[in-house]
Amino acid sequence: MYEAKIKTCTRDPIQRLLFVGIALILRNVWVWLHFRYFTKGKYSAEPEVALECLRFKEMLYWIAYVIGVALGIDKSEGLDVLTYERLMAKHR
Repeated sequence: MYEAKIKTCTRDPIQRLLFVGIALILRNVWVWLHFRYFTKGKYSAEPEVALECLRFKEMLYWIAYVIGVALGIDKSEGLDVLTYERLMAKHR
C-alpha cells in the first residue's frame, strides 16, 4: 500500500481515507492482473505468479503516463515519463 501512497499534507480525514482507498484499489487491480494474465499453470490449485512480468511500480508509471497523455501533458519533460519508457523498453 505504501508504494501507491499519495503524498499529501491535508488533515481532512475523509480525503486521507479516500487516498488510502485508492491505494488499496490499485494494489487489488495489480493482484487481479497477475492472476488473470501472468500466472504459470493457470489451472493448478496454487498458481505460480510471474511477478517479473509487471512490477507494481511499473503499473503505477503506466497509469500516470496514460493519464498524462489523456490530459495532454508534455511528454518530453518529467522524470516519470523517462523512467516509464526505460522500464517499458525491457518488455518490448
